[in-house]
Amino acid sequence: VGMAGTAQADELPFRPEMTSEQAIVVDIIYSPHQTPLLKQASALGRTRGHGLPMLAGQAAAQFAAWTGEDAPIAIMLASLAESN
Repeated sequence: VGMAGTAQADELPFRPEMTSEQAIVVDIIYSPHQTPLLKQASALGRTRGHGLPMLAGQAAAQFAAWTGEDAPIAIMLASLAESN
């Protein structure tokens, strides 16, 4: 829903204010890093997570499948963090 460049980029899948104070709100979108959902969850003080770890995990699995080697996941995550 929140992926940049889509017609639904500003839509929310649910109302974050309906979550409890202990809720963890995760949006697996990785562009933009802070989606409308995560921005609203942040404003409510909710713990939140984004999609970059999922993106890195997918890339690591693809790297391993293609090369037969373990992916340099720490380097991949560091690179993603620098790009955002």
